[in-house]
Amino acid sequence: MPMVSGRECSQRLVPAPVLAAAAAFQRADRLARMAGKEPTMIPVASADPTAQAALPTPDSWEFVQSEGNLPTYRK
Repeated sequence: MPMVSGRECSQRLVPAPVLAAAAAFQRADRLARMAGKEPTMIPVASADPTAQAALPTPDSWEFVQSEGNLPTYRK
């Protein structure tokens, strides 16, 4: 099923404590960026389902690993 609503999909796929930690991280990052600091970078996916990642699901990790040479989006 495609991700039509990122929020709804996240709530279904990610455990509540992980979502709460991600929200706190995002708030802190926004405040730091407003203060002129560089944005914090996190991995797209991780083999550890409890690690911070943009797509914290096992199938996301499998996809990233299978693709090999993905862009880093760094300047």
